[in-house]
Amino acid sequence: MKKVILTMAVVVFSTSCIAQSSSATSPDLNQDGVVGMNDLLILLTAFGDFDVDFDGVWDSVDLCVDTLACNYDNNPTSACEYLDALAVCGGNCASDINGDGECDEFYGSCEGEVSLFYNGYNYNLVSIDNRCWLAQNLRSSTFSNGDSIPFISESEDWVSLDSAGYTLPILNNSEWIESYGSLYNGFAVIDNRGLCPAGWSIPSINELSSLIALEGAAAIRASEFDSPAWNGTNSTGFSAVPAGWIDNSGVQYGLLGWSIIWASDVTEYDWPPTILLDNVWLDSSNYISYDAQSFSYGMSVRCIKDTE
Repeated sequence: MKKVILTMAVVVFSTSCIAQSSSATSPDLNQDGVVGMNDLLILLTAFGDFDVDFDGVWDSVDLCVDTLACNYDNNPTSACEYLDALAVCGGNCASDINGDGECDEFYGSCEGEVSLFYNGYNYNLVSIDNRCWLAQNLRSSTFSNGDSIPFISESEDWVSLDSAGYTLPILNNSEWIESYGSLYNGFAVIDNRGLCPAGWSIPSINELSSLIALEGAAAIRASEFDSPAWNGTNSTGFSAVPAGWIDNSGVQYGLLGWSIIWASDVTEYDWPPTILLDNVWLDSSNYISYDAQSFSYGMSVRCIKDTE
């Protein structure tokens, strides 16, 4: 279609130039001394489209027409980007205070960082609604202070545990940890030694619910193109994966079907006297549930960067 339109345009332009050769009107419509493509584009505005930035792309399909943008004349077109403090087109450097070519301040909640290495594993970072999140489930076998978290390999041991512990989505199968992370009990989540890196925290139930309310459940579930894949759109990059959970009897459920993420909030009931830990449940549909379970459950953990 683009070739057809261009061919028609050339015919029109050629005809115009021929017609004008015997008249006082010059085909150099932009008066730059050259009869070329820009003059053709000006002529074609009479047929219902424009190219205000003269980049050869019609404004009706041009994603950037701001000539102050550093990529306004890209073809194929792309969304407008601008030079950052280091003169990088579309870069994320907000300022280079001392002019040494090293960025001192970054744009965005992840402050220019795209990954974080923590306790033996590398995590992608994603900025969503001005907050920075780990884009994978936590896989750490130690607290942030370096203390080991007990690994529980038998379901009967999980039931009797009244302190911090973790296991894998499939017991004793370490191949799953890279894709689905570990499952931590509630005692590990509330342990003051901290599961998340310094400067990061377990999200509150409000932070989790705000994320889902703003973006929708499908937007935070991994897509069919991700690894591991799920059935969301993952338009946020959060990449929630169905690691399942362990109940208070040590039985595992929901692998490949459910993503359950611990929150940091504690819910207390007067009668019977009970203290539970909040969490959010997502399944392969758009089902969402905000709930609270005993500390003996095992669930996934995500970390969110602290705000100043």
